[in-house]
Amino acid sequence: MCASIEILKKRGKFPVVIVSVIPESSRLTMDILQQLNSLKNVIPEIRYDLIKNAKMNDRIHILDELNGSFSNMITTFRETNIDKAAIFYSQALNNKENIIDVDYSLIHKMDLKLPPDRTLVSFHINERTPVLDIIDGIFKDGFRAVKVAIRTESENAFFGLCRDISNFKRENIIFSLVPMGKNSGTQRLISSLTVSDFTYTKFEGETGEGQLKYDSMLKIIDLLYE
Repeated sequence: MCASIEILKKRGKFPVVIVSVIPESSRLTMDILQQLNSLKNVIPEIRYDLIKNAKMNDRIHILDELNGSFSNMITTFRETNIDKAAIFYSQALNNKENIIDVDYSLIHKMDLKLPPDRTLVSFHINERTPVLDIIDGIFKDGFRAVKVAIRTESENAFFGLCRDISNFKRENIIFSLVPMGKNSGTQRLISSLTVSDFTYTKFEGETGEGQLKYDSMLKIIDLLYE
């Protein structure tokens, strides 16, 4: 059965835990994925854009090897060059059991048909961004899953956005609000346990400021919902 964006949707009180992995090599990453696949309610995210000193062909080689062995992963490739992004995501879509994470700025620029049931749309904002208008536009385009990363020093702005999103959410929406910043760990936890269907954690190296380690997040969830 092909994976669907539905695997990101919270089941009851438990958020889906995304574990961001920076692949150093195919072999090491496969070992990590085998470890993560043994855990419940966990989905790996592979950050191909964060591979050090790798050319496009090297990234695609790792992509093909991982896609040939594993399913139910998130493929993320942050790239401002539209042609490079289109080439990479076109290759990623060959595996029909994985989800691709695509930046909102590329959605209407790439000459590539993005399947709504496998595409997670991401965008980064500050507290002054008209976030609900952007989210509404994404869903009107037919996509169902959105991740919003927000950078703000204002607790009032964060909690206000949580309230707005709570009022905005609908049953068919899959959503994550991801606070960014060195001291955002508590807000990430609050978001994951309230308005967010899924939350981001790190395996080892941090891919976003404020990430908790995945096993710490799992222990917190178990403790709260035992």
